[in-house]
Amino acid sequence: MFESIRKHWAEARADVVSDQVQDILRRYERMNPNDRYWVSSAFNSVLSELEDQLGPVAQWDAEHKKQVAKQIMQGAQQAFTTCGDNMSAETTRLGAHGGALLSCYLELQSLPGDQTAKIVVTIEGWREHAQKPSPYADLGPIDQLRRVRQAIATITEKALYGKDATEHSASAAALLTAALVRDTIVAITHDDDRFTAGIFAFVFADYFSRLLAGQFETAASLAVMMVLGQGEFDRCFTMIQESFNRMVGSSAVSIEAIGTTCDAWFKNPNAQEFERLAELFRLSRGYVVQK
Repeated sequence: MFESIRKHWAEARADVVSDQVQDILRRYERMNPNDRYWVSSAFNSVLSELEDQLGPVAQWDAEHKKQVAKQIMQGAQQAFTTCGDNMSAETTRLGAHGGALLSCYLELQSLPGDQTAKIVVTIEGWREHAQKPSPYADLGPIDQLRRVRQAIATITEKALYGKDATEHSASAAALLTAALVRDTIVAITHDDDRFTAGIFAFVFADYFSRLLAGQFETAASLAVMMVLGQGEFDRCFTMIQESFNRMVGSSAVSIEAIGTTCDAWFKNPNAQEFERLAELFRLSRGYVVQK
């Protein structure tokens, strides 16, 4: 009887920790490169320090992993509540994501089941990927912005707007979305149009924010407002934002397809790649209308 209870508790706990991992990794994917650095740096530095003191994690017993995980999570939760808007406070909060992920990584190794083993592998894959340099790592901010300006110039005569990376990201996302609207449905006239354009603006804001090291949430809000206008933004933004978050949370294929196609266009901004984006916009809007 007690063995059955322990098994069910372990399975329930594994589900909770797995959800925490997925939430942290979703947040990480939406961060700009600078913020991602602080997350992965915290994970790796704390893990390295622990292994220097206690030996390789693989040699720890399950109970030890569980105890260390609890201590790390307590520290991470305290770091999440750090007040202030200065660089020190911000990097502390970002590093807390890495600490929390490390805590989950250790605790999952103390729990039974194939599902926990899969999540552990997922975290290890994330760690390996996070240590790889960005394909744009050799480009400075000025070169990155220049490439964005050049790409946008192939689809519109309007100039990129903004005084910082976040506004540049928002402007690029809005101009690219507006160009797709122009070449597909001509104008935004229905809520189906607004929803489709809003989702595309969100994905593009995510893409350009990562590229230019802008703040995603602000860039997405600005991009949607530029595309829809202030009045419709006030009415529709929350619904679009919640839908985007749900789609990201469920790893929707459509979000990945938009991001991948955007990347292909940016790397080779010609008419053929832009038409692939336009066709994806048509298909997405058609799906929204059918629903």
